[in-house]
Amino acid sequence: MSKKEILQGIRDWLILIAVGVVFAPVFQLFKVAFYYDILTTQTWAFYTDPTAPFYQPILKPLLYLQVFGNVSLLILSIVVMVHFFKKKETLPKMLVTFFSSNFLLGSIGYYMVTLIPQDTPIEQIARLKSAEEIVIMGIMCIIWIPYLLVSKRVKNTFMN
Repeated sequence: MSKKEILQGIRDWLILIAVGVVFAPVFQLFKVAFYYDILTTQTWAFYTDPTAPFYQPILKPLLYLQVFGNVSLLILSIVVMVHFFKKKETLPKMLVTFFSSNFLLGSIGYYMVTLIPQDTPIEQIARLKSAEEIVIMGIMCIIWIPYLLVSKRVKNTFMN
């Protein structure tokens, strides 16, 4: 058995990537459902109507960004999952794009949240949630992007 054959297949650290790839569409679907619910209920008016008590001008574009971004990430996560199980050669770059896009969406969202005046209830909740997402995605990018780009197992597994 050659070294190339030993370092091939979904084993070792690549199993963690596989778990993430399988669950990513589910998590993205929950995010899309959350924002869809906001767009289709009175909650939308509560945050975007200038006469509403919690109105902030930045919330409307922030919510649109989150909807568009999360729908895009849902589609990308499904494509990534298909490419993962077909062991496509493009998978590592697609996963790098997925992780980077998630981090970028979170960073832009966090910046937009900082434009909400401080000490408002919505600002405090949104800032905390946005910061949490950035930290999680930042850690994932730091760990998995180098692994995807350098790992011999990844190169030997995704060759179709």
